[in-house]
Amino acid sequence: VEAPIHQNVKDAIVANDVPEHREALGDAGRYYRGPMELAAALQELLDDPEATARQRSAAHARAAALYSWDAVANAYRSWFRRLVQPGPKRLAP
Repeated sequence: VEAPIHQNVKDAIVANDVPEHREALGDAGRYYRGPMELAAALQELLDDPEATARQRSAAHARAAALYSWDAVANAYRSWFRRLVQPGPKRLAP
C-alpha cells in the first residue's frame, strides 16, 4: 500500500491472490495463484503497456483514497463522531 501512495510504483501490481491483497488493491491489481498464473499475469502486463499504465494509476488512486494519512484520519474522525452520538454504535471504523 505504501508504494502506490508515494507513486513509487513503476509498473502495475501483481499480487498473490489472498484476501489481504484483494482488500488493499481491489480492482487495481492483478492476482495469481501459482507460478503459471503469475507468468501469465506478467506476460499480459508486458503485452499491454496502456493497460499496465491504467492499472498503475488505479493502484495509486486507490491507495491515496483509502490509505493516505488524510483518508485514515478522516475515517477515524467520522468513526469517533458516530461513537459520541446517541443511538446504536458501530464498533469498527
